[in-house]
This record gives sequence, C-alpha cells and structure tokens, in this order.
Amino acid sequence: MRRIQDQFSPFVRLFMGGHAVLTCFSAQVNPESTMAGVASTSDGRLIIWTLGALGFTLLLDLFVNDWSPKSVGYGPHRIYLNWRRTWRHRHWIFVGIAACYAAVPQVADATGQNIAVMILCYWNSFINMAAAFIDAGERSRQLWWQNTFK
Repeated sequence: MRRIQDQFSPFVRLFMGGHAVLTCFSAQVNPESTMAGVASTSDGRLIIWTLGALGFTLLLDLFVNDWSPKSVGYGPHRIYLNWRRTWRHRHWIFVGIAACYAAVPQVADATGQNIAVMILCYWNSFINMAAAFIDAGERSRQLWWQNTFK
C-alpha cells in the first residue's frame, strides 16, 4: 500500500507541468489572455515557448517514470522506460519553469500589462521553487534509504 506522501510528488508534477503547458497554449490561441501580450514580443515568445517545453518535459517525466511499467518486452527483446537522469535532475526542470515565470513580468512591464500578471507569475515562480526543494528533499531521502541497505 502506498502512502499519501508517495502520491504528492506525481500530483505536483502533473499540476505544475500541466499549468505551464496550458499557460503556453493559452498565450498562443487566446489573443485576449494576459500572456498573449507577453507572447507578442520576441523575448516573451521565447519565454513562453521555453515554459511550454519545460512543462511538457515535466509531464513526460511523470508518464515515463511514474505511470509506465519499468520495461516493455516482446519475446527476448526488452525496452527499458526509465529516465534515471531526469529522475536525478528533476528539480532543475522546476527551477527552469520558475525562472520562466519570474522573467514574464519583465516583458509584461515593457508591453504595458497590469500588475495582476506580475502577482500571478511571481506566485507561480515561488510555488515551483518550493516544489523543486520538496522534490529534491524527497529524492535525497529515497536515495539515502536505498543506499543504506545495499
């Protein structure tokens, strides 16, 4: 039986990655959205696309490392579906998303957006940094526990 603490990290990654992808999508398809003004500049477009790519990477990490089987086999052939490097450095994806959200108000100020964009983006940046620290702490405890009994 899995504890509720074991389900926290996948839920947070689903929410943070999905929010980043939906922010990118909203900026591209809805011209009245707050992020569309940011995406209208070349710097803002780079930030928004980077935000979407990092969010998609976080979602892909969730599907590959948590929700898919460890390996898929057909006859004697096996394909291992585990991203160990992404698992070890997952907190840097959260930090990249936080940096993108922190950079959005700089571009939004140049385009004349209101203060609500600044509050929303700095809040999202803070939440992503908190998720990075929590995720790194959880993984270090998992590694310590695994290395203790080797």
